[in-house]
Amino acid sequence: MTTFTSLSASQALKTIEELVEFSRHSLDNTMQAGSRAASTSYHHAVLNTEEKMDAATATGAEMAALQQGTIKAAMQSSTILFDGMQELTRNMVSVAQKAIENGVAHSKATRGAKSIHQFVQMNQDYAKTNMAKAVAEGTRLTEQSMKLAEQAAQPVTLHISENVLPQVNEKLAAVLNEMIKAPGELKG
Repeated sequence: MTTFTSLSASQALKTIEELVEFSRHSLDNTMQAGSRAASTSYHHAVLNTEEKMDAATATGAEMAALQQGTIKAAMQSSTILFDGMQELTRNMVSVAQKAIENGVAHSKATRGAKSIHQFVQMNQDYAKTNMAKAVAEGTRLTEQSMKLAEQAAQPVTLHISENVLPQVNEKLAAVLNEMIKAPGELKG
């Protein structure tokens, strides 16, 4: 029996372990930086929204109430979106870490290949499995993203359908009634 190796086993394992450690460190740094940036942006958006909400109360009571409801709905949507994006990011990082761990395990397993044929077969099996996992995880993350988008849009959609549209319809009906009463005399 002959053993297939291009590097010494210890050199290959050391290189793989260094790459895994570098990847984990990079993922951790990216996650921390992303969380800090998202948190800062979110807090600035909330402060900006609160300032706009305060300015809206200075206008007429009806318009102020409508704007406050709109801002409240937007803030609820933003909170849902922010929380969902954090969860989505955690899931993506988890998928990446699992892929790295599986790659390391595969590399270790291929060191024991007894022939080139066995080595190639192991790599083909690994590629098929990883493709199936990638499709499944991609589908899962896409579904999670779509569900998040629907959940984040719900407060604004509900506010518009319950508060904005009835007022618009009422004003439109009043304008149409005026047009019907005096077809030749449009009021400005």
